[in-house]
Amino acid sequence: MKLSALITPAAKKILLFETRANYKRRQHQKILNQLKNKPSTQEKISILLPIYNAQHSLEKCLDSILNQTYQNFEIICVDDASTDRSLMIVKDYLNRDSRIHLIDKAQNQGSSFARRDALKKAKGTYVLCIDSDDWIEPTMLEDLYHFAQQDSSYDMVYCDYYKKGTIMHAPKILEENQSLKRIKGRSFAFGNMLWNRLVKKEVFDQVTFQAESMGEDVYINTQLYFFSHKIAYLCKPLYHYNQFSNTDSISDRPSLINILDMEANYQHMQDFLSEKFGSHTFFERAFEKKARMIEAAKKKIHPQ
Repeated sequence: MKLSALITPAAKKILLFETRANYKRRQHQKILNQLKNKPSTQEKISILLPIYNAQHSLEKCLDSILNQTYQNFEIICVDDASTDRSLMIVKDYLNRDSRIHLIDKAQNQGSSFARRDALKKAKGTYVLCIDSDDWIEPTMLEDLYHFAQQDSSYDMVYCDYYKKGTIMHAPKILEENQSLKRIKGRSFAFGNMLWNRLVKKEVFDQVTFQAESMGEDVYINTQLYFFSHKIAYLCKPLYHYNQFSNTDSISDRPSLINILDMEANYQHMQDFLSEKFGSHTFFERAFEKKARMIEAAKKKIHPQ
């Protein structure tokens, strides 16, 4: 019996996908190698780093940033009233590197407002969000920046990432200028990832931040997709997502406060899209699906 006959259709599909992804990754690496050999002005990248009780992961996160091959950056740390050693750790790094800046908040307001406050202080041409639970590959800034330099009209460049050591392929965004086509389906497909993308600050400055932390990334992403005229995808994993420390999943934390936050953020997103596009069948169906998910989470807390 031929070996191919033993492979299931599902396995063949996965194998074909991985083969195409590996080919795309090699092609993108060739482009990066060519771009790195071209002289270019290195524009500053502002890294927004919200911190709350991250003493066990913060040093690894900061070290991964400081050890970047691309060195023209600033790190704006926002300690959101941590109760552990996080603030002490940041202050220690602050004394070692002048590119690190600190906003020390007396009251916890959540990661959304922490990013908002960091963005106000940012002086870079580009913005990159990193979670203090995670870490990045040494070439992340260099690769994303050089890939963005292919076309000055690129407002956002995003990449693949690692989850528990496995490469996760981010869905591909088409480069159409029509905002509706760019957003339709893609805000929902990308979910709550802000950290695998380099965004022009002039685009990020147009974002409205809300107080609710749970689900905030979905609302922020929706705005970023709308305000970005052209988006590029780099087929290369550069970000390490620490699944066990990240707490933005409604299914993992079905508390009433988290569910209400999620509900509020989806309402913000619905209001934003309705204002920009009016009523649309796709959005109505998508929000119905999210509403069912939220109601299911509520039942976990108060089963009928």
